[in-house]
Amino acid sequence: METINILCSTDDKYVPYCGIMLTSLFENNRPYTLCTYILTEGLHPKNRSLFSQLAERYNTSIYIVQVSDERIAQCPMPPESHLTSLVTYYRLLAPNLLPLEVKRIIYLDCDMIVDGDIESLWNEPVENVALGAVIDESHYLKATSRRLDVLADVPTFNSGMLLINVEYWRKHAITEQCFDYIHKFPDRIRFHDQDVLNHIVMNSRVLLPIRYNFQTGFLYQGRQLDDAVLVEVEEAMHTPVIVHYTAGVKPWSKYSYVKRPFRSKYLYYRSISLWKNYPLVCWSVPQLIQFFLYRIACTIGIRKRVQLYIMP
Repeated sequence: METINILCSTDDKYVPYCGIMLTSLFENNRPYTLCTYILTEGLHPKNRSLFSQLAERYNTSIYIVQVSDERIAQCPMPPESHLTSLVTYYRLLAPNLLPLEVKRIIYLDCDMIVDGDIESLWNEPVENVALGAVIDESHYLKATSRRLDVLADVPTFNSGMLLINVEYWRKHAITEQCFDYIHKFPDRIRFHDQDVLNHIVMNSRVLLPIRYNFQTGFLYQGRQLDDAVLVEVEEAMHTPVIVHYTAGVKPWSKYSYVKRPFRSKYLYYRSISLWKNYPLVCWSVPQLIQFFLYRIACTIGIRKRVQLYIMP
């Protein structure tokens, strides 16, 4: 059976969430031979040991790949973005860091769970393109297309899950093109690697079914979705293969709403993982104050509460 290659990136802070995501992946794909590569600038020995234990538990392979590229340090980190780590750019370096025998690989963000079989995703045809990805929850925003110099009729994709054609990247120097774009247009970048990739591979990507990267943002009231996308969302939300927690409040937050979509799934995989005793994240005092002020504003009608319009 062909080996399915998996890629993710993390630092010490995100190790528990990376580990929970990988636990969900391994739990639901036991019949397959998986080989996982973790990109990192450095991990504490304790975290390396936990990944070794995880690999042993599921009889799989996990390799820690060191990232030491000075270009990453020069990448922009827009203050308005909810992303606060340069780790998000690591995936751009993957083809240059992976073994030559790796021809394709599935990249997965840490704020995901894999709740199904990924063999069909692995077999999606991407032989003649740079990557396969799922349409982004905000694909309809014209401002994004203008900012990235992307054609208005070309929907943007979400980079949380990528089926990467590593051979194509190497042959066409996609990594080098990405960093050239970052160097020339740092002011255009709001969502880090996702913005860069949407520009560079605009004409060399295929859109994959939404079930392979079901973003929780699809479910928000007021989300403007094309008719075809809405139909696919309604079909995919009952049996998503990969759930992506794209909301600002992650499921590992202590104050994440119980009714947030798919939070119970996340808590289940957390409960069976090596990180089951890792504490949920508490908000800071300023965050709590901001949250309660928001709730008051919604109660008295100054602000409109954001609610889910579809619940799986």
